[in-house]
Amino acid sequence: MQENYVVHPEYSNFAPKLRDILLDLEKQGEYIAKGDRNTIKKVWLEGMQLNIKSFKIPNPFQSLVYRYLREGKAKRSYEYAAKLIALNIKTPFPIAYLERFSLGLKDSYYVSEHIDYDFDFRVLIHNSRFPNRKEILKQFTRFTFKLHENNINFLDHSPGNTLIVDKGNNQYEFYLIDLNRLKFEPLNFD
Repeated sequence: MQENYVVHPEYSNFAPKLRDILLDLEKQGEYIAKGDRNTIKKVWLEGMQLNIKSFKIPNPFQSLVYRYLREGKAKRSYEYAAKLIALNIKTPFPIAYLERFSLGLKDSYYVSEHIDYDFDFRVLIHNSRFPNRKEILKQFTRFTFKLHENNINFLDHSPGNTLIVDKGNNQYEFYLIDLNRLKFEPLNFD
């Protein structure tokens, strides 16, 4: 089986241990989300808390597409996170990704730092009386404008994909997650 394993240079000393965790993920860490399509687990490595997203194994046709025609979701997540950070857009730091191939793409994993956040955007939608909601929405609007000004089209801007950290003094930070449906393209006002 062939594989494509990339670890950010700042974390290269953890590469062998991290690969072992990825290849035995079923027995590692604790579930954050366990869905039909993807699984996210929180694991500890050398005192660091990491999130590992395991993508659903694609059907045979998609498997070949991800091998020969289109970048896989794990690789896109890793590369897009690096681009966002370079543009001063917050997202959990990209640590690694692993793709394994047998003819086509078999399985894939994306590893990022774990972010301790206070709430996600979903609570603002479901609770119209959320404390300081109006100010948070104003700051979120500025954050979204910054995305557009940087030609970032976040196609999966669903409520659970923006994590919010309360920094105190009416200041909030917004972190984008679930990045593989993102486009870097010119945007206009429309």
